[in-house]
Amino acid sequence: MIKKINMRAIGMITIILVLLLPEFARSQIGMDKDFSGSVLYAYLEDQYYYQIDFENNDCIVYDLSYNTDRVIALNPPVNMYLYDANLLSANIFDVDDALEVLAVFYEYIPTSDTSGYYEYRTQIIKDDGMVILDVERNLPVAKDSLCCCYR
Repeated sequence: MIKKINMRAIGMITIILVLLLPEFARSQIGMDKDFSGSVLYAYLEDQYYYQIDFENNDCIVYDLSYNTDRVIALNPPVNMYLYDANLLSANIFDVDDALEVLAVFYEYIPTSDTSGYYEYRTQIIKDDGMVILDVERNLPVAKDSLCCCYR
């Protein structure tokens, strides 16, 4: 008889918890801001979100309230296109408090056959647009290759 009472009690408690749990768990994730692409988070001395605008070659930096803090122009070298930009930092590449972005640019070089290759160039660009490091690195990569950049 005791086992039946305990099983009924456990069953009733489970049913009550299942019915009342949604009342206690009303929290859910809400959308604060809608961005047109992916947004990354940078925890520096201040905290930022940032997004790469590939159409305009910009790195848009937002504060935690999603207001535009600054826009860093990522001007590609001649005949090159922005491939990727990441690693927003403040004190990794120099000692001032200005923000810097690591950007990779590419150029497709056609050859006499149909393969062709890409040439890449990496730059570290400060928030005022000044390039503080420019690494020209020609890595021939086949057009159909799975690996098409270095990081």
